[in-house]
Amino acid sequence: MPKPKLDKVPQIDCSQHGVRMNGVVVDTNVFVAAGFNSKSAAARILAAVREGRFQLVWNKPTRRETETIPRRIPGLDWAGVADLFRPEGEFTDPVDPDAFVMIAIGTIENTARHLLL
Repeated sequence: MPKPKLDKVPQIDCSQHGVRMNGVVVDTNVFVAAGFNSKSAAARILAAVREGRFQLVWNKPTRRETETIPRRIPGLDWAGVADLFRPEGEFTDPVDPDAFVMIAIGTIENTARHLLL
């Protein structure tokens, strides 16, 4: 599988708000890790979403999973991250799993480069 180009970061068109921003797809494990360690890289990624540096890109199945898992794990709280699932970040088009993986990998690498270096 070819490595995605990091200069091709998914953009979320929020032109109705006068903004274009980087979209980020976040795995449920990132929410879990951030919930257990507020100083982790995972927590910094979620903080960047909360600060508006990135727009969380999600669809109904990923939101459902991210809502369900923290409710099953003692010490985690869905309410603390529910606000990150903003309506403008919802992806409603059909999902091509192969393309989704490529975008996710590129986004994770780009996010890590911006936040952790």
